[in-house]
Amino acid sequence: MIKFILKEEDKKLQEILSKECNISPITAQILINRGFTNPEDVLKFFDTSLSSLTHPFKMKDLEKASIRIVKAIKNNEKIAIFGDYDVDGITSTALFINFFNEINFKNFTWYIPSREEGYGLNINAIKKFSQDKVNLLITVDCGIQNFNEVDYANEKNIEVIITDHHEPGETLPNAFAIINPKQKDCEFPFKELAGVGVAYYLIMGIRIKLREFGGNGNFNLKKFLDLVAIGTVADISPLIYENRIFVKSGLKQIENSINQGIKALTQICHINNKSINCWDVGFKIAPRLNAAGRISDPKKALLLLITNEYPEALKISQWLCDNNYERQKIEEKILNEAIRIIESNGKFRNKKSIILYSNSWHEGVIGIVSAKLVEKYYKPVILITFKENGTGKGSARSIKDIDIFKSISFCEEYLESYGGHKLAAGLTIKRENIQNFIEAFENIIEKISNKETFIKKIFIDKVVNFRDINFNLMEELMNLSPFGPGNEEPLFFTDDILVTEVKSFGLNHINLKLEKNNIEFDGVAFNLAHSNVEIGDSINVTFTPFLSFDNGEKKIKLKIKNIKKR
Repeated sequence: MIKFILKEEDKKLQEILSKECNISPITAQILINRGFTNPEDVLKFFDTSLSSLTHPFKMKDLEKASIRIVKAIKNNEKIAIFGDYDVDGITSTALFINFFNEINFKNFTWYIPSREEGYGLNINAIKKFSQDKVNLLITVDCGIQNFNEVDYANEKNIEVIITDHHEPGETLPNAFAIINPKQKDCEFPFKELAGVGVAYYLIMGIRIKLREFGGNGNFNLKKFLDLVAIGTVADISPLIYENRIFVKSGLKQIENSINQGIKALTQICHINNKSINCWDVGFKIAPRLNAAGRISDPKKALLLLITNEYPEALKISQWLCDNNYERQKIEEKILNEAIRIIESNGKFRNKKSIILYSNSWHEGVIGIVSAKLVEKYYKPVILITFKENGTGKGSARSIKDIDIFKSISFCEEYLESYGGHKLAAGLTIKRENIQNFIEAFENIIEKISNKETFIKKIFIDKVVNFRDINFNLMEELMNLSPFGPGNEEPLFFTDDILVTEVKSFGLNHINLKLEKNNIEFDGVAFNLAHSNVEIGDSINVTFTPFLSFDNGEKKIKLKIKNIKKR
C-alpha cells in the first residue's frame, strides 16, 4: 500500500531561508523538508567544496594507521590490500592500487575473494599473504567482524589495519588499527560513509603524513574521486554531508576521467559523460561491475578499474555487459519462482516478513531479488540458498522503518554469522536451524512494527503551478543534486491538468503533453500506461521536473511519478 503525504509548509521559515540564502521559496521548502531549518545549514549544504570535508584525523585510529602505512612505504615493507566482491569493495581496492601506483610504490599485492569464499577476510588468503612475506594487511569494506582471521594474521606476524563501514559489534578484532566511523568512541561526525569513502579518508591521511615525513605527498587526490563516487552510489549510501561532496565532485571527475576503465565502461553503456548523474551510475555502471562478483569473477571488474590500456578496458567492459545480461536472466528466473511461492501460499498475506529458501538459487543474485520483492510487497525479505553441505547463505533487504541488521542480530543464536547495515544484510545458517530462525525473525518484526510500518509513504515536497516551473528554478534544483538516499529528487504536485496528447512507447510507458493556464509541458510516465489516460482528460499528477536537450534545444520536461484522473 502506498500513501502520498504532502509535507506541511512553513511560510515563515521559507521567507527567512529565501532571503538569507538567495533561493526561491520552493527550493527553501524542499530544504526544510529535508531537515535544513537554518541559513547556516543550508549554506553548508550548498558548499560542496572538497575543503569542506571533515579533517581525516577526526576518525579514530586514522592518524595511527597513516603513520604505520607511511613507515611501510619508506621501509619498502610488503603491503596487502584485501577487498570485497561488490562495487564498494572493488572501487576501494582499486583506489589503493591506483594510489600506490601514483606514488610509485610497487611492493604490494591485492586480493578480492570470490563469492564462494564468502564475505570478509579468510584464512586461506592470510596463508598466501604469509607465504608472500606480507608485513602489513589493509582491509577495505570489510574486517570489522573478522576476529579469528585477524588473530591468525597476528600469529603470522602480519599487522592488520581494518577499514570498514559496517556495523561493529560490542567487541572488536585485535587489529593494529580499526578505521570505522561507526565505532562508539569515534568522534568523526558523519557515520554513513561507504567503504570507499573510509578508504579515501585513509589515503588523505597518508598523504598528510607523507608530506610531514618528506615522502612523495605531492599528488592530487581529486583524480580518484570518480572511484569514490561510483562506490558510494552503488552502496546506496545517503547522499548528504561528506558523501554528497564526494559524489558531486566524483561525477564531475567522471566527465574527464583519466581512468581508462571508467572511460570505456561509460562508452559501452552509452552514457553522456558531460551529463552523468547518479541514475547512470546506479543503474548502468554499478550493475555491470557488480555482476562480475555475483555470477563470475569479481577480479575482472577490478582489472577494469586499474588498467592503463584503453583497448583492454573496452574488452573487459564488453565482457562485463555480457555477464550482466546473464545475471539478469538468472535473476528473472529466481524472482518469478519466488513470486509464485508467495502468491500460492496464503500464509504470507498476514506475515510481517518474507523468508524463502531453496537448494538451487544462485547465491550471487538473491540480494537483488530480495530488493525487488521488498519493492513489490513492502516487507523485510530474506532469501537463502542452501549448499549440499547443509549451509545456507542468505541476503536480506528491508523497508524504511525496519533495521534489518538489528532485527537479525536478535536471532543470532540460530546463525553461523551475519553482518550488514540497516537496510541490507547477509547471513550464514545451518539447514537444521531454518524453521526456528523464521519463527524468531517473524516474532521480532511483529514486536517492533505496527500497521503504519508497512505502508510505503511517498512525501510530496510542494504543490506548484506550471508557472512556477522555469529555468531559474531548474538551476536551483540542479544545485540540490546529486539526488539519492537522504537527498531524494524533489517531488511536486499539480492538479486539474489537461491532457492534450498521449503517445505510448516501450512496454508500459507513455509520453504526454500537459497544459494548465495556457502553459504546456511534455511529460514522460514510465510504467504508467495502465493509468489509461486519454486526450481531453483532466488529471492530478506528482512529478519531478528535469532538463532535456532535444536537437540542441534545452527544454524542461516532467517525469511523472503518479497519475490520478479527476
